[in-house]
Amino acid sequence: MNRVLVDDALRTTLGELRSQVEFYDQSGRVLGYFIPTDSNSESIRNWVRSRISDEELERRAQESGGLTTAEVLKKLHELDPE
Repeated sequence: MNRVLVDDALRTTLGELRSQVEFYDQSGRVLGYFIPTDSNSESIRNWVRSRISDEELERRAQESGGLTTAEVLKKLHELDPE
């Protein structure tokens, strides 16, 4: 996982956030989302559900293929052997 160091200026801007935040650039393009570590897991589930329809989740569940956990772990280790 990549990390971004938050400097004091950004930390001041973020304040004491208690909910999810959408980051976007000056053109309006979404850069990503910030979910504070004190957010509860139900809040995170609700956030995900708001972005992926039940139909899309069902379609993905019906797809064949994929990787086993062992295969995923092996690929991750190959990317970052430390």
